[in-house]
Amino acid sequence: MKNRWIWSMLLVAVMLTGCASAPSQYDIATANYGAPIASWEAEKKATEFFSLYLKDPYSAQYQFSTVNRGYYVGNAFESRELTAGYMLIASVNAKNSYGGYTGAVEYRLIFHDGKLVRVIEVMPQGTLKKIL
Repeated sequence: MKNRWIWSMLLVAVMLTGCASAPSQYDIATANYGAPIASWEAEKKATEFFSLYLKDPYSAQYQFSTVNRGYYVGNAFESRELTAGYMLIASVNAKNSYGGYTGAVEYRLIFHDGKLVRVIEVMPQGTLKKIL
């Protein structure tokens, strides 16, 4: 009986997370993107973040895109929250614990009013993993 109750609650939770709707085009167009950030400032803040995040930050090799308006929509467990701001795409290649380079990993960093508010790692299969 207890297992049946647990499974039914799990099913209800999964069904409710599927009900969270994605933001509409109107929501995206009218979102508050904040003030623009200069490319050099975004790159500086990105390297500061990675100096804390990476295992060997001194070995990191960076490639940055230009800063453009962008947004991130959270998954169903985050209630599809919209984070709007100015996005910098960074490709980072750094050494792992064994001293070998891991290969470039793509990150998307979102800045709002000059502050880093979201960091997303693009996984090899194309899915997004929220880091900050």
